[in-house]
Amino acid sequence: MKAKVFCIGAHKTGTTSLEVALRKLGYRVRGSFGTKDPDIASKVHEMAYAMVEQYDAFEDNPWPVLYRELDERFPGSKFILTRRPAEAWIRSMVKDFATTETPMRRWIYGEDAGCPEGNEDIYIERYERHNREVLEYFRDRPDDLLWSGTAYQEYQLWRGRYPGALTALHRTGATAQTFGATGDLVLIDAGAEVGLYTADITRTFPANGKFSAPQRELYEIVLEAIEASTAAAKPGATMNELDDISRRVLAEGLGSANTETDTGPI
Repeated sequence: MKAKVFCIGAHKTGTTSLEVALRKLGYRVRGSFGTKDPDIASKVHEMAYAMVEQYDAFEDNPWPVLYRELDERFPGSKFILTRRPAEAWIRSMVKDFATTETPMRRWIYGEDAGCPEGNEDIYIERYERHNREVLEYFRDRPDDLLWSGTAYQEYQLWRGRYPGALTALHRTGATAQTFGATGDLVLIDAGAEVGLYTADITRTFPANGKFSAPQRELYEIVLEAIEASTAAAKPGATMNELDDISRRVLAEGLGSANTETDTGPI
């Protein structure tokens, strides 16, 4: 018997493509239901539970909203969180649904927010909060959640989880005359591919040849994260587990780091 698969990303995040892929893999897929049902809020759980008995995989509304209840009622299930940048997501929502109101959207986004147009801020807040809460819910169960998204989304989600953490950003626009004059760092971010194996290689150097104290502290935090994940890389360890170890070390270290300089935060 196949484990149930719940696609809990918001619609307009690639859920239709995911449905196609699941069908090709032999899953019986159930999509959205109850969109125009005025009583969806009171009936959704009963309707959803009955459908789970008949299908293998599920995508689109209202499935994303029910992930906690589904996880408890159907142990052993797997979950997929599809994502895209919030700005692109809301543009797609407005383009496709504009001022069309539905009971489903009023239930999800609020009684006065039945359509995306004119309620963009409400929709984005709900969308981003959902993504953060899903990652937090499955934080210690990486094998049960597959998630996708851009590096920027990942940064935003982890920033929300660890508000005290510092993120170092690339600096652009440096010139031969100014580069290194204020303690700039040179960040080399390169990619390599050999025999279909791909890797990302990042190295950071002080432009003037010497790290400042805050820069050295930041460097040591990154090094500690690398060493922690490397030590945990043993047979049976998953990529998600190793990734989470690195991020926890980074978040904890950056949250307590003394990163103030004479000219402000790094």
